[in-house]
Amino acid sequence: AGDPRIWVYGLKNLANPYNLLALIYSEGLLFIVNCSNEMDLKKALKDVIPKPSLTLSDTASELLKKLKDISSMGFVSSLRQGDTGIGMTLETLLGIEANSSKSPDYKGIELKATRVNQGRKQRNKNQLFSKTPSWKLSPMGTPENLTLTRGYIDTDGLNALRHTISGEKPNSRGLYLDVDYANDYLCQMFTDVGTKDFSPEHDVTWVFDDLRKALKKKHNETFWVKARHNDNRKDEEFHYVEVEHTANPYINKLETLFETGLVTLDYTLHIKPSGKVRDHGYLFKIKANSMEALFPKPLLYDLTS
Repeated sequence: AGDPRIWVYGLKNLANPYNLLALIYSEGLLFIVNCSNEMDLKKALKDVIPKPSLTLSDTASELLKKLKDISSMGFVSSLRQGDTGIGMTLETLLGIEANSSKSPDYKGIELKATRVNQGRKQRNKNQLFSKTPSWKLSPMGTPENLTLTRGYIDTDGLNALRHTISGEKPNSRGLYLDVDYANDYLCQMFTDVGTKDFSPEHDVTWVFDDLRKALKKKHNETFWVKARHNDNRKDEEFHYVEVEHTANPYINKLETLFETGLVTLDYTLHIKPSGKVRDHGYLFKIKANSMEALFPKPLLYDLTS
């Protein structure tokens, strides 16, 4: 209340000059950890510092019961052909009306459905959210310009740009993600992969704070529902068998997850014959086996038991 300093009593008994100290505030307590002492660091992370706990709320219990009832129906016919059929069918069975709202689907809980094989192994990434770039901060200026400059002619004869972009390395079109720490931006860059001269060009910009807010709003609490399918996209059927329950994402880990390639971006752009651009979102996704890098340890529910 006036003296903006912190002094740790007994510090000489815990640390030496030039040691690296971490101050961690959790559940009303301040922890001071000597990161230069490997034994102390491991003990603090494993046993001392409280970890965010995930509990089954009344709303989550209600949703879980409904999902178990749906699972007991066995295989159900998809109500729509294509990739979105799995989510649309689940929401319909839960009595959720189709809408364009970006708010969570079920009383504050976001629902995401994905296909798994008979062994419940997931091949596709989990979609986190969609976020339009800040075009006023983007050298490309417009999605049309981006598509025409970095895209290609697809099988329908349209200018298109449908590609996954990672921070790990440039893709086949020379596109990659770069974290601009100085400005707190996520940048999509381009380099000519056909030459050895690495001279990147900045194409598109997202403001990191916008991405953090989108992640927090979308996945404050989420049920990732997994369904077996009959591998027939024309007459597809689903059996919803498992839920991965997450909450409280590690918002400030986003930069690292982009740099390591665990979170990626999908462009879904093409230019219609009218000359206007069409997109299915700027989709940010995470590898299915990397959920614990972004969330505290998830809870797993077997809907068939």
